[in-house]
Amino acid sequence: MLKKMIASVAAVLMAVFAAAGQEPQALLRFDPATAHDLRVKDLGGGRWEVVTTGGDPFVHFLPLTRAVDDDACVLTFEYTASQMVNAMQLYFSPISGNRSMNIPTLDGTVDRKTRTYAVNLREVAGRYGWGAAGDVLRIDFGMQSGAKLVLEKVGLRAMTAGEKAAHEAAMAAEARKKVLAGGLESYLQETYPCRMKKVSVGADAVRVRGRLRGKGPFFLVEVAPWQDVVPGSFEGETIPLHRPWCFAKKVARKAVLPDGATYDRILSRWMIVRRDADGTLVPVSHARYADVAAPVHSAPKMALTGKKGMGGFRINRFSSDLDSLDIRSVTVNIHLNSLVFKEERPHDIPYEYGGVTWHFDADRVAGLDETFRYCTERGIITSAITLIDLRSADPALTPLFRHPDCNGGFYSMPNMTEPAAVNAYAAVLDFLASRYSGGEHGRINHWIIHNEVDYGADWTNMGVQPYEVYMDAYMKSMRMTWNIARQYDQNAWVLGSYTHNWTAGENGFKPKEMLERNLRYSAAEGDFPWGVACHPYPQDLTAPRFWAEDDASTFSMDTKYVTFSNLEVVDRWIRDPEHFYKRGKRLLFLSENGTNSPSYSEEDLRDQAAGACWAWKKVEALEGIDAIQWHAWIDDRGEFGLRIGMRRYPNDETFPGGEKPVWYVWKAAGTDREDEVFAPYLEVMGLKDWNEIFHDVD
Repeated sequence: MLKKMIASVAAVLMAVFAAAGQEPQALLRFDPATAHDLRVKDLGGGRWEVVTTGGDPFVHFLPLTRAVDDDACVLTFEYTASQMVNAMQLYFSPISGNRSMNIPTLDGTVDRKTRTYAVNLREVAGRYGWGAAGDVLRIDFGMQSGAKLVLEKVGLRAMTAGEKAAHEAAMAAEARKKVLAGGLESYLQETYPCRMKKVSVGADAVRVRGRLRGKGPFFLVEVAPWQDVVPGSFEGETIPLHRPWCFAKKVARKAVLPDGATYDRILSRWMIVRRDADGTLVPVSHARYADVAAPVHSAPKMALTGKKGMGGFRINRFSSDLDSLDIRSVTVNIHLNSLVFKEERPHDIPYEYGGVTWHFDADRVAGLDETFRYCTERGIITSAITLIDLRSADPALTPLFRHPDCNGGFYSMPNMTEPAAVNAYAAVLDFLASRYSGGEHGRINHWIIHNEVDYGADWTNMGVQPYEVYMDAYMKSMRMTWNIARQYDQNAWVLGSYTHNWTAGENGFKPKEMLERNLRYSAAEGDFPWGVACHPYPQDLTAPRFWAEDDASTFSMDTKYVTFSNLEVVDRWIRDPEHFYKRGKRLLFLSENGTNSPSYSEEDLRDQAAGACWAWKKVEALEGIDAIQWHAWIDDRGEFGLRIGMRRYPNDETFPGGEKPVWYVWKAAGTDREDEVFAPYLEVMGLKDWNEIFHDVD
């Protein structure tokens, strides 16, 4: 049996290692009887064909016939694949949700050349005590149908010398992460003797004010996004601080980086430290971001004129739905690193940031122009969802945008670990914020930062991280976005994106705890206008009848899930004065949510529409919820078999793009026809009156 390791899993352990010529010591065979949402066929000679047919494709291997040697800890196979497969996982017997590991993306092989895939199981299998005779391994091939793979030489082998070195490096990195996690927790809990009072960023200078207390010597230090707020991580200039105890210092706004680029200190925090006898700089205050920033442009305020919204909007042949449905808010996905290139190309849009000229894809930008202009002309509030693809449109920029610990999933946490990466990320945000600030190109009103960060392994991947380290990175990304956007639109909000797993924390972190940690950061480092983008899907996204099935969505503030059933919970959280920004409620959007129609049968379409009635009635009545953006607008074959849209698949055989009953529900919502259109659905849900759906929160 594989020996249990002391350290936790490191991202490096899940990296793909090309190990051509390394034959498996123990071959594995699939068990076709266990196939789910896929077909598996034995081609003979150790070759297997796997075709995914649904949104949850997985298959077990046959049980181990003997115990696995300690050294045979690398799962490996050679393969060809018709497309890239994201969100791959392994499950270890006895199989359950908490006995799993995420494994790297399986690249497509459009060139039809065989590739080698390998993943080190040593730490994870050891932690689960897996590897005895009779143990079973399950492999999940992402979340999409239509992938065709041929695998051969599937089995377990020993680590190569390079993998052993990587394993040792990963264990050392894990130890450092644990130390950092402890330091971040202590930092947030600490009551420091000194205090940063105000940071003001002008056109040319940063002015910092603070108060000293206790024994020095004291220094002012800058903490850039690639640095941390723990002892031993401070770099660069230290500015001596002397009496009087209240100080004011001024530094140049722009700094020159070693590569000759410039860095905008609007992105930095400022902190008071004390130098100990051994020379270590120790924090004696919390760090503080800019409280005030000089505006480059001041966009006029736009009012949200209704709660009815739509998710995933883009210009297409159904764009008139914005008018037909009287949509008042939309979300728009922006894949940040699909827009920008390092080198000049014909017809690209040049943009200077940080002393570097970046080149933006003119065609993609034109599409965004059309989308945001179309919405802004109608007074519709837009929220940009900022996403980092695993691969950049310009391959040379992939390592600058993708977090170095990212090990799979669909999207990455942005790379903020080095100055060049921070500048690349900031350049795209600055381009978008300046371009879409109310002029001829339209408006981005708010910024939803990445996707479902509590479920980071799939949707904002940063590898395996301690909770404290992951949250610190996410807060840095939120702050960077706000400090850039505020220069062009002082009415903008940034919103954190979370699943319905309120305290369940399934396959990730707990949204309620993450929100509470956001508040702790705001209290320590200065508050800013961050809000909540909640995704209160039913517990089972595939099942539309949530009113009968959401048994773990209770009316307790510690409920496992927040779904359409119990929206009162998140409404109460956002209306708690202890959670306010300044003297008012934070913004709360239900930015991605809907009910599924498992098929286009009359019954399934009816149940989907009934769920929309319920959702709207709750949203309309709950004062803490500012808007709901129904997702998806149009059924998408790439959404893992779900049919959540208000329209059918655009290529549906019988009614392409046709309006579903939920479309007519959404059209009637908020109008004088609402009661007439909604009334027939009361019986579907076993209700006599809409008042029955509301409950007090314990």
